[in-house]
Amino acid sequence: MKKLILIVAAGLIFAAFASAQVPTVTHIQILKAEDARRYDSVLEGLLKSPNAGIRARAALASGRIGDEKAIPALASLLEKDTNDDVRAMAAFALGEIESVKAAAVIIKEIKSDTRPGTPGGVPTLTLKPANVTARLIEAAGKIAAANAKDESAKALGKVILEVLDVEANKTFGQDRTTVIVGLTAVLRVRPEGGEVTAANFLLSKDGRIRTDAGNTMARLRAKNASATLRDMVENDKEPTARANAARALGAAEDKTAYELLLKAATSDIDSRVRISAIRALGSLKDAKAAEKLIERANYFLIPMHGDPGPIKPGQKTGNLKPIEIPIPKSELLEIATVLSRLLANTENDKAIEFLTKLRIA
Repeated sequence: MKKLILIVAAGLIFAAFASAQVPTVTHIQILKAEDARRYDSVLEGLLKSPNAGIRARAALASGRIGDEKAIPALASLLEKDTNDDVRAMAAFALGEIESVKAAAVIIKEIKSDTRPGTPGGVPTLTLKPANVTARLIEAAGKIAAANAKDESAKALGKVILEVLDVEANKTFGQDRTTVIVGLTAVLRVRPEGGEVTAANFLLSKDGRIRTDAGNTMARLRAKNASATLRDMVENDKEPTARANAARALGAAEDKTAYELLLKAATSDIDSRVRISAIRALGSLKDAKAAEKLIERANYFLIPMHGDPGPIKPGQKTGNLKPIEIPIPKSELLEIATVLSRLLANTENDKAIEFLTKLRIA
């Protein structure tokens, strides 16, 4: 009986999947329109198809074509379609067109479920299904970045932060895609207060989100979360999060992080973290770091030996056998580059000796 139920269920899923597929003839029509960059009545008609797969594919084509004439039809899909995947694709397409004419519909759709909130309190933004919300704020970022001087860019930036604030305040279950595309949108738009919102995600339970938040803080050169970033460099279990935290401290030129970054640059178990910390030390411009970096670099260039093998009669020690260990070229080159910044216009003997050995190696 259970087997029969599974077969029937699988059949229903297949039928639903198949009904959403785009027939070959229709797909060819859409591809021709894309290739010719032509938005016409045929494509507009496909946006009204009873087949959700066709509507979604036609929406994608409309975005790729980039004709503003598609905005009303895409806006209608976004507001009225019953299929969340179609709505998400309509939002994505509006972002691809990058026209300021779509700004109002994007903002309206994001805020359409806003509730009054408590008396005297701030309105509560209720997010739509995750795939729709993610594409909406992605579109907001693209449109605002492409029309940075337009007044609507500020409104789009504000609503991006509102969505991210809702995600940041979730006790659990932050939607990774929404947060990641939202942080990318913050980088595109650079709205006022963006660094404050981005810093909230440095404490996320999701390592990928912490990683992206660190990247955002680094690229914004934000100086508002130094304590959190220092803690991440020292204690975060995700290597990419530690690496981006180090980058952010360097970008902020946080001199209080000098000792921590030096330790990470010379002893972290992950090379990505060490390289980011080395670069950060270059940004701090403290020449004291040079000595430890040279010491670390020379360690990499020391020939490594292993088992001496059997000792022959009359021989006190065996012949040391070299172990082939790849030289970490990227890390050594980063050290060399940073030394050129820290010791510019000097004749540091240890640095010259290291660079000579590096060239030979």
